[in-house]
Amino acid sequence: METYWHQIEITDPTALSGPSLSRLIGLLVRELPVKHIVVNRAEGSAPRFADLFSDMMELDPADLVDRASQVTQFDWGDFFLIEGSDALATCGPNSGYREILPRTLAAVRAVDDTYFYVYTPDSKAAAAVRRTYPDAKHSMRVMDALEFPD
Repeated sequence: METYWHQIEITDPTALSGPSLSRLIGLLVRELPVKHIVVNRAEGSAPRFADLFSDMMELDPADLVDRASQVTQFDWGDFFLIEGSDALATCGPNSGYREILPRTLAAVRAVDDTYFYVYTPDSKAAAAVRRTYPDAKHSMRVMDALEFPD
């Protein structure tokens, strides 16, 4: 049986600020057994941004929140929430979503200074996101039908 994923699109009024990302990630961490977050292809505005984030960088949730709080704005970025530190060991910076997502508890994609996309198969986590962001767009899809904006 194919797994259905919740896809939630949040329009962020703070233009993807670091504190806004921290709140969203914190919400998901409270709902899921997240032990690590893998950051990939992050771009944004902060002093020494390149020192804060690099491709396929694995952080514990508290470290991610601390680093994100230093960011004025995320332009783009993928944040993969995982339970085991080796979940993405065979994935590289150019691995596709269809390879990475099945190994995650959830993923957050920062898109074009405007949107957060949340992907998770976990209904409890999706419900918490929807309660916190009532204006967000929500759909359930099989993996091949998920949208990954460029």
